[in-house]
Amino acid sequence: MFVCLCVCQSQAEAADRMLIMAAVSGGSGGGSRMSLYDSLRQTNGAASLIESLQSELKQREGEVMQLQVVEVSTISLFQTVQLVHFVLTNVRMMIIMIMM
Repeated sequence: MFVCLCVCQSQAEAADRMLIMAAVSGGSGGGSRMSLYDSLRQTNGAASLIESLQSELKQREGEVMQLQVVEVSTISLFQTVQLVHFVLTNVRMMIIMIMM
């Protein structure tokens, strides 16, 4: 069973310590390896830590979606510019052929 006896100054530090302790407690002995989720469930403040991590994950997913929208818009704009360039090149070629 995982028990954190450390005095932690922040949730991030607590999470780091839990990761280290979970890795150590799941060593090469015959016991079953405890998952990080199980370790977090058994510690004080784990619910708030999990909520905090879920909130951060949701925020990062939103940022990724915004970047994807910007990237799609940029690609669309680039394709439009290429199309305009192609049309102008064809118009120039037609003018040159007419002038000959």
